[in-house]
Amino acid sequence: MDTLAITNREIVVGANTTWAEVEEIARVSLPAFLEFVQRFGSPQIRNVGTLVGNIANGSPIADSLGLLTVLDASVELVSPRGSRRRALNGFYTGYKKRIWRPTS
Repeated sequence: MDTLAITNREIVVGANTTWAEVEEIARVSLPAFLEFVQRFGSPQIRNVGTLVGNIANGSPIADSLGLLTVLDASVELVSPRGSRRRALNGFYTGYKKRIWRPTS
């Protein structure tokens, strides 16, 4: 849950990773993304707020959702039954409503 890594094709952010930690890795490896992250709240908010919390909240005005949608980001949903990936596009079904379980 504390994962924060950059591979050739993706940035992997665990559920406990704060915006401040994302900001630090962006400072080194993703300067264009750094400019985006620094617009989120105050340093105090970035020290406790998480990207995953922003996604899980499901508000259409969440700071990260616009960029993540355009980047065609995905989420990995994990439960005792296993894990699965879901594109962020289509993850939300309405205001603060998400698809947590498979629909089939």
